[in-house]
Amino acid sequence: MDLHPEFDLEGFPNRDSTIYSEPYGIQTAQTLLRGTLRYKGYSNACIGLQKVGLINTGNHPFLAPQSPELTWRDILCNLLEKTTDIGDDALRAAILDKVGGEDDRLKVIEKLGLLSSEPVEKQTTPLDTLSNYLAKKLAYGPGERDMVLLVHLIGIEKSDGSRVQEKVSLLQYGDPQGYSAMAKTVGYPTAIASRLILNGEIQDRGMLVPFQRTVYQPILDRLKEENVQADYSIEKQ
Repeated sequence: MDLHPEFDLEGFPNRDSTIYSEPYGIQTAQTLLRGTLRYKGYSNACIGLQKVGLINTGNHPFLAPQSPELTWRDILCNLLEKTTDIGDDALRAAILDKVGGEDDRLKVIEKLGLLSSEPVEKQTTPLDTLSNYLAKKLAYGPGERDMVLLVHLIGIEKSDGSRVQEKVSLLQYGDPQGYSAMAKTVGYPTAIASRLILNGEIQDRGMLVPFQRTVYQPILDRLKEENVQADYSIEKQ
């Protein structure tokens, strides 16, 4: 997806997008899509993990905490219904067949260490066991940082028939010595909104959502002071 010049991205729908038409006042929109952005190859990698059974949410007796010690290689053998004495080449061939012959999917499984003899912290289900493992293996190292990218594309057809596309994008990096990008983009708006209420700058009462200009505009203004700011552009179609 050509959404940002610096990144090779892909996107996929994120649940039911149509529920947002009424809150945003765009019931006449012909297309409404809320999606998730990831680096290109992410979806294909996840499909590979799914096909070998590692995203299964069902309980497995061999992953019960009191069951015998297992390695990742043992788990894959179990999921593929192979004996643990199978040769490495034969196991890779079985995995490759299971993932539809996609070599990139096999490479991801190997790169993540899922063919290793490393003992596994069993968490009852394949998905929970994998999540627990990846949370540690893929944790940020010294000097690494996270990134948040939000992109809004708004296609507009004017009364004269001409079309334009408005683009609003926000790119935020975390600080390896401070707050993560996720902490900034989630925590700052919440903290700012709390202060606005305490200072009486937001007079509305009750359960509020940030669709009113009196709520979101002062928050956006103060976010700029924290270097959290979106870029806006418009182009003819």
